[in-house]
Amino acid sequence: MMLLLGWRLRPVLVVFIGLPLLKPCLVVASVGDTSYDFQYCLHNCVEEWSGTKYPQNQIDLHLRWLGWTPEEDCQYTCMHAVTEKDVQRGRKIRQFYGKWPFIRIAGVQEPASVFASILNAWAHLTGLQQFTTNTPERYRLRELWMAWSLFSVNAWVWSSIFHCRDTPFTEKMDYFSATAVILVQTYAAARHTNWIRRKNWIFPLALTCFFVYHICYLTFRHRFDYSYNMVAMVTLSVVHSLWWLIWCVLSYRDKPHVRLCVAAIALAGVFMAFEVFDFAPLWGHIDAHCLWHFGTVPVAILWYRFLILDAQQTVDVEHGD
Repeated sequence: MMLLLGWRLRPVLVVFIGLPLLKPCLVVASVGDTSYDFQYCLHNCVEEWSGTKYPQNQIDLHLRWLGWTPEEDCQYTCMHAVTEKDVQRGRKIRQFYGKWPFIRIAGVQEPASVFASILNAWAHLTGLQQFTTNTPERYRLRELWMAWSLFSVNAWVWSSIFHCRDTPFTEKMDYFSATAVILVQTYAAARHTNWIRRKNWIFPLALTCFFVYHICYLTFRHRFDYSYNMVAMVTLSVVHSLWWLIWCVLSYRDKPHVRLCVAAIALAGVFMAFEVFDFAPLWGHIDAHCLWHFGTVPVAILWYRFLILDAQQTVDVEHGD
C-alpha cells in the first residue's frame, strides 16, 4: 500500500520539488517609471516638496492616515500626468513600478479590487458558517476544511489591505497568504480524495518546504520577482485543479454532487485567464486582476456547497446513516 501511495504522490512531489528551480524566460519591466518624462516630472515635484519646511503636513490628512509620503504622492501625480499625455498622443498605457496607473479614491489605490476582496472574505465567512452548521461533527475532514476557510479569510483581508495601500509589507503579506491558501487546499485535496492518509508526513513536509523557500526567495531578493510568483501560483493552481477533476470523473457515479466541484473549477479556470492576459484598467479602476477577484466570489459559494453535500454523504456512507 505504501509503495502504491508513493507512486501516486511521485508526480505531485516532482512538481513541488522542481517548481522552486523554475525561472521564467521573460522578465517584464516597467517602462513608465524609467521614462524620461516621468523622471523629469518626479524630479521637479520632489524638489518642490524639499523646499517646504514641513512637507508631510502639506499632504491631505486622509493620505497621511494611509501612510502616503510626499515622494509617493509625487509618483502618483506624475504617473497620471504622463499617462494623460500618452492617451492624448494615442500611445499605449504604460505600467509604473510594476503597476497600472489606477485612480485612487480617498487615498485608496485600487478601490474596485478592495471591494472585490471584501466580497470574497464575506463569501468565505458565510461559507464557513454554513459548513460548520450543516456538517456533522464526526466528519473526519471537518477541522481541516475549517482551517482552510480561516486561511482564506486571512488571505482576503490582506488582499483588501494591500489593494488599499500598496507597500512592500502589505504586498508580501497578500502574496504569501494567497500561497498558504493554495498549499493548504492542496493538502486538503490530497486528504479528501484519499490519495494520502493522515499519518503520511512526506507530502505536507514537501508543501511546507516549498512555502519556506517561496517566502525566502521572494523576501531576500533585491527586487520582488513577480514573474516567478505568477508562474508558481498558476502552476500550483493547475495541479490542484487537475487533481480534483480526476477525482470528480472517478467519483461521479457515486457522488452526483461533484458537478458543483467541476463547475467551481471550470469557473475559476475561466477567471484565471484574466491573471495571465493582463490589460490596462478600464476607467482607471477595472483591470484583469480585479475581474479575477470578482470571479472568485461565486467560485467560493459553489465550493462550500460542494463541501457540505460531500461531507454529509461521506458521513452517511461511513456510519451507515
